[in-house]
Amino acid sequence: MEHVIHFPSVVTYLEDEDSMSLSEDERIPFQRMLAGYYLLQGNCKKLENLLAARADSFQGSGFAGSVAFLHGRTDEALELFEQDLELLHEYAGSEDTFFLGITGLFCILALLVRNSEADR
Repeated sequence: MEHVIHFPSVVTYLEDEDSMSLSEDERIPFQRMLAGYYLLQGNCKKLENLLAARADSFQGSGFAGSVAFLHGRTDEALELFEQDLELLHEYAGSEDTFFLGITGLFCILALLVRNSEADR
């Protein structure tokens, strides 16, 4: 983390969806990239606004659970993580599902806070 560099022009590009000549579906990875950036910054307000404005883009992503966890609402976070995992499981069929990246970390942290035997 000591070597992380902020690139304001990249964030400006990601925040300005009007300048993107992409379809709604093609914008989803960029919206999730921006959400990940906000999450790494701990900028819950911007992340919550993005999730509210683009709810369909974040289904099954773990971002809503991550925000709830950061606000100290572990039970709500675990419910949101579970809902997202159920959605992912619908797509994956019999395959196991999980969150990649930082949302996966927050899901694991929420499980550790709950600290049941199954969570460990």
